[in-house]
Amino acid sequence: MKLKNILNENNDLVFKHGKFGGTGVPFPITEPNEFAYLDFKKWAKKMEPKIKKQMSILNDQRIFRAMEFVWQTWDKKANKGAFSNIKGTKFGRALVKMMWNDNLVFDKKSNKIIKLKESLNENKFSEAVEGVEISIEGMAVNVAANVIVKALKSSYGSNAGKIVLAINKLMKIR
Repeated sequence: MKLKNILNENNDLVFKHGKFGGTGVPFPITEPNEFAYLDFKKWAKKMEPKIKKQMSILNDQRIFRAMEFVWQTWDKKANKGAFSNIKGTKFGRALVKMMWNDNLVFDKKSNKIIKLKESLNENKFSEAVEGVEISIEGMAVNVAANVIVKALKSSYGSNAGKIVLAINKLMKIR
């Protein structure tokens, strides 16, 4: 009789807490799911300029963590977070390596996996600039503006952005 009560209590406990895996929380992952990566790759190809812009302002150590956030952003939009329970710090590096192998965002020609690809627009711009002559006066104004901006940033820190915008407006009026 006592054994039957224990079994009933355990049975009630199972029904109360649900089946294994039925809690709605995805299983923790340490590397990107290869099948989910195929869909991510299509999305990342469309978003490549935006991702490259975000990655270009980060130092080497933060790129892996930022790529985890990019994955989570895509996953929440596409899969309602089914692949976003990331455990550990290896996920971002594995994702960058997969993207590097596919020559997506990161330059596969480089031996450094976090080197960003050069965009076609940058190449065209550098070719166009080679044939243009810049006047001495224009160069002097640009150099002076850069010196002023650096001095403002060192003096005013976060408020320098507003001052730089004001200087740019004044330069355009001229």
